[in-house]
Amino acid sequence: FPWRQRREALAKMKALGVTSEEQVTELLHRAYKSLERKLRHKKYFFGRPTTLDAVAYAHLLLHRSSPVGALLYKDVLGKYPALSKYVDGISEAHFGPGAGLRDPADVEGVKIKRRKRKSK
Repeated sequence: FPWRQRREALAKMKALGVTSEEQVTELLHRAYKSLERKLRHKKYFFGRPTTLDAVAYAHLLLHRSSPVGALLYKDVLGKYPALSKYVDGISEAHFGPGAGLRDPADVEGVKIKRRKRKSK
């Protein structure tokens, strides 16, 4: 449930002493810088796909492409072009050209029942 995830995230932030958006952004910069340094223009962190690549790819794609991630993290991620190139490379190599997050309703064969919006 989203409320449970929010509560857990806030508890982790409190335990780390993170109390402001600026601190979150600084932690994100440190994480991106570490990932970029470890990657060093390679296609994968250890020369071949590993669990680290799967986890890093998922997080970076979420930060770059999801509506909430793009709103909160895209500007920070934009300062690390090697990470964006990394995401693009994995997307194309493993999921084909133009791969990325997309609306499931746009995928052929997927039927999604959408709730009607309440009119005001």
